[in-house]
Amino acid sequence: MAFPDAEARALLAACHRRCCICHRFCGFKMELDHMVPRYEGGPDSIDNAIPVCFECHAEIHAYNDSHPRGRKYRPEELRLHKEQWLEVCRQGGVFLASIPPRTDVGPIQALVDELEFNQAIAARAEEVAHLQTSAHFALTQFERCISEGVLSLLQPDLKEHLINAYAAMKRANNQIDIIGPARSGDAQAHAVNRTRDRLKETQPLIRDALAQLRQVLAPEGD
Repeated sequence: MAFPDAEARALLAACHRRCCICHRFCGFKMELDHMVPRYEGGPDSIDNAIPVCFECHAEIHAYNDSHPRGRKYRPEELRLHKEQWLEVCRQGGVFLASIPPRTDVGPIQALVDELEFNQAIAARAEEVAHLQTSAHFALTQFERCISEGVLSLLQPDLKEHLINAYAAMKRANNQIDIIGPARSGDAQAHAVNRTRDRLKETQPLIRDALAQLRQVLAPEGD
């Protein structure tokens, strides 16, 4: 089930489609999340819904309880964020206009986009002509997650899937670099075959990492 449609629309209008936590304008890139999760008995009532951006939604659900760092979002705090922000929206048209728009994408959502790009590269493992001029896997957003400390906050299983996938992609990138110098003959054929093997190795790892990330970002109710 999802939150009641009419009440969901009213809540989105009341918050001006801005995240109740970071206050960014989200447009359609917004979730209605359960403050008390369903698995803890949280209802699908609009009273239990909080409008959040993709990134804050991911932070709420990706927190590593086994090795806690920082402070986890609790239902009581989420309720306060919601109440305070809706009150600001009711009273503060001028204040809302003064908040500069944010056009950046958070590191977790950006990681999904990067993995989807990398999945397209891995899918072309059988194309010999492609392998000879193969594009490298993108690693920028994974490195961003490390530098911003996001990776250390994730659940162990998700973190392991991401590390395994990106380690395999790094190995594939190293192998792709060998194709250029091996310009002809047996050396190039060997380099192409090795590259194909490396690309194939990444396919299930990228798929599993994407599935784990999408599960974190999946909305509990629209």
